[in-house]
Amino acid sequence: RFDSLVEEGFRSYDATNLTQAIDFLQKAVAQGATSPFIYMKLAAAYEYLGNFYTATQYYRLAEKEIATLPDTHDYRVHFNEHMARALIKNNQFDEAMPYLEKAAQTSDEYWILSILADRYIKANNITAARDTLLRAVQAPSIQALNPKDIAGLYLTIGKLYVNEGNIPESKRYLTYATQTDPENKAAKELLR
Repeated sequence: RFDSLVEEGFRSYDATNLTQAIDFLQKAVAQGATSPFIYMKLAAAYEYLGNFYTATQYYRLAEKEIATLPDTHDYRVHFNEHMARALIKNNQFDEAMPYLEKAAQTSDEYWILSILADRYIKANNITAARDTLLRAVQAPSIQALNPKDIAGLYLTIGKLYVNEGNIPESKRYLTYATQTDPENKAAKELLR
């Protein structure tokens, strides 16, 4: 009944013809197709096309069934990252927090850790922010950042240590900031 629509939808998705993939897959869903695979592809297609609200709706449908997949399945492993990203892009930061926290348990992606740390800072959860940023500066994906941004992370960690009263650790990270970016005036001033 809807198998050919799903097949064509997946084929279109793989060929990055996302509008056509959405058309086929939505028709399949309208005819009764239910699958986390369909929902994840629809969500990813909508997210890529910039329709974040609809993407989050399909991620929510997938979430209900994602637990039935094997623990090692890519969709299950990365679901929280996908959902968090779509919610953040839709400016739903509070709703994204549980997904970010779950994603951070298994991922060392810089973007996850940095956004999570920023949310902890805004909530005045200094210890969680510091610990998350300490992981972020170790993330392999941090190498893609320019030195000024990396120095900014070290500066933030240094400031968090100051807030905790840990001056030796603060100086250590402020020094890293000035070594990474010798022009970092804020770190230099705090080191005085």
